[in-house]
Amino acid sequence: MLFIDNNYAKLKSEEFKMSDRIKNRSRFSTTLDKETVKILKEYSDKTMIPSSKIIDVAVLEYIKNHPVKK
Repeated sequence: MLFIDNNYAKLKSEEFKMSDRIKNRSRFSTTLDKETVKILKEYSDKTMIPSSKIIDVAVLEYIKNHPVKK
């Protein structure tokens, strides 16, 4: 018999809900300079724009402005 405490079950149910909301997104992990994270979080909090959206735009702008030379 398997026993799961309520906190674990709640976390798992929230995880499934989140996966339903990110069907058009992929998980991506990286590291950033601590000061960059601080600035990103402050900007995100002030503008109420999720940091993932800010990073989406930043990466696309960077690639657009720095094309690969063949």
